[in-house]
Amino acid sequence: MKIEKGNFGYIQNQKKKRLFQMILGILLIAVIFFTGFLIFKTKATYFTVLAVFCIFPFAQVAVNYLMFVKYNTQPQERYAKLTNYLSDSILLLSDIILTRKDSIYNLPFLIINQGNIYAYIELAYEKTDVIDFIKEILIKSGFSSSKIEVFDDFNSFNKKLDELKKIRTSPNSNDVKIKQEILRNSL
Repeated sequence: MKIEKGNFGYIQNQKKKRLFQMILGILLIAVIFFTGFLIFKTKATYFTVLAVFCIFPFAQVAVNYLMFVKYNTQPQERYAKLTNYLSDSILLLSDIILTRKDSIYNLPFLIINQGNIYAYIELAYEKTDVIDFIKEILIKSGFSSSKIEVFDDFNSFNKKLDELKKIRTSPNSNDVKIKQEILRNSL
């Protein structure tokens, strides 16, 4: 089952998918190599060359798997708790892994409401970096007036969502564009 980026369970789904691709690649490389070895009784064949060339695309799959392996989808109970607060004007993204050249940030939950972003992270020391990176994404996209809050405590994040639900607002067309930009910069 395919789970789209930004939906609950995406990380677990990608881990399974990439692990399967990695195992399949290793098996394919082994089959190619050993087929040549069994037929010609030597390693010096075109089969060996083909097996070596097959390593490159599957090495990329392995790197993608390793990028996902250290992160997990949050417990279903947390997600269910957050979905109780949702309204038409609040977008909830889940399992976001933001990437830049030198860093990777895991955002288990991210809320977009009225052009503003509220994110939950597990690592408190990444707070400032995550805010800076999200600002960078938004400024490049023309959303420089957005407010960004990052929470490292789930209960505080949950309270913020409760506050947002109490404020009745209409859906904002920029929220969908912000969502697209966030997803464009994630794994």
